[in-house]
Amino acid sequence: MAKVRFSSTSKAASILLLLALSSLLVSAKKTRDVTELQIGVKFKPESCNIQAHKGDTIKVHYRGKLIDGTVFDSSFERGDPIEFELGSGQVIKGWDQGLLGMCVGEKRKLKIPAKLGYGEQGSPPTIPGGATLIFDTKLVAVNGKPSGGEETADTCKKTKYPNLCISTLRSNPDSKTADVEGLVRIILKVMLARANAILNQVNDLLKKTKDRGLKQSLTICASLYGEALYDIPEAIQNVGKNSPQAGSATYGVFDVADTCEDQFDKSPITAENDLIKQLTLVAVEIINSLG
Repeated sequence: MAKVRFSSTSKAASILLLLALSSLLVSAKKTRDVTELQIGVKFKPESCNIQAHKGDTIKVHYRGKLIDGTVFDSSFERGDPIEFELGSGQVIKGWDQGLLGMCVGEKRKLKIPAKLGYGEQGSPPTIPGGATLIFDTKLVAVNGKPSGGEETADTCKKTKYPNLCISTLRSNPDSKTADVEGLVRIILKVMLARANAILNQVNDLLKKTKDRGLKQSLTICASLYGEALYDIPEAIQNVGKNSPQAGSATYGVFDVADTCEDQFDKSPITAENDLIKQLTLVAVEIINSLG
């Protein structure tokens, strides 16, 4: 086959085209960067009695991302909000400016230009130089005063069993600082503890009963709740990452309790099964709200 030869003019044109495409790619990236601080209010409680002012010691939950969506740090996942004095330079300027006037319980999305973040030097290896930063934030407390649980009430009122939802969450102090993902994890952990308690109760009944029919029903329930002890941790792991998988694993626990109950003419664990089913429906509804 004859070799195709390119003229110097064709080569020059190709180089110019590549340079033009490269320039367009750089330009496209830059259009996603911001030059000034942008503040978006995502949630604001009805009452705003406590606000963050310069000099206040505040606690903030945050999730930090680059413009391509890469998460470089998150206190939500750790369950440990950061505490600092607002406006004192302990954090980047974008935070000192972007959190002013924020209500306890409020959520804001901050888009922070490099000049108010880590500048041209960045913060290697996670934050490159000149990077625009995006933070999802929630103000947890100001001078030691936490939120009144607006997130819990707002989340629970959308479920089928709001009172059960609220009482379950408020029994855990972590609910005061949790986001919606954190709230559903709390409920799932309660479900896990309940399922384990039911399994222990069933095993105790198995040791005591001599009734062959009852023993058979209890054996099936023990096997079912053994499966639930695997399903619930799977749901916890997938909250915020894979909502369909989290929802499916959670609803599987409803089927466990329902099938267990159906094994008996007169169940010795009806109340326990009913509670698990109600908690399951609450958890599934909250997971579905995450999208």
